[in-house]
Amino acid sequence: MSLFIAISLPESIREKIFTTIQDQDISEDLWERKTDLHITLLFLKNGNSTLEYMESIKERLNQLSFSPFTLKIDGINFWTLKENNQILHLTVTPSKELITLQSEIVSLFPEAPKSTHEFTPHISLIRSSKITQSKVEDLKNRFSDFSTDAFSVDQVHLYIGERGKANEDNKRNRYRVVGSFSG
Repeated sequence: MSLFIAISLPESIREKIFTTIQDQDISEDLWERKTDLHITLLFLKNGNSTLEYMESIKERLNQLSFSPFTLKIDGINFWTLKENNQILHLTVTPSKELITLQSEIVSLFPEAPKSTHEFTPHISLIRSSKITQSKVEDLKNRFSDFSTDAFSVDQVHLYIGERGKANEDNKRNRYRVVGSFSG
């Protein structure tokens, strides 16, 4: 199980991402599920979490103070991590409001891994060692001009990622919101 704080995407944005970018040459099970697309702001924990810790997270997130703002997705890129794990992701146009919100969230969680303090908000599309760097480079080049209309952000969410039982449509993590917080 993993815990993280993220921004949910409107259905219209998720639909545009899937109808535009999903490549039929890449196995469907490598793509994140459309319903799971989100902008991660802070990764908190991997492993079992106690109910007390989750309640502590919710209490701290209730302290957030932010006004609604707009975001735009503008670009596609990838990272290659250890063991040739490719992460194809969409980039989020940084705004003063997003940077301020993320900084406030980070300050509420001093126990979060320090590497997340320089975390760049993004939308993961594929996380796999089963896709080659040349294929993600091809996708980056083909969709280099991908962008969305601006959308409003008025909440952040606490998500749990759970590795559930394998099923026929997708064997990767499933994410679910366990708390929503307005500014």
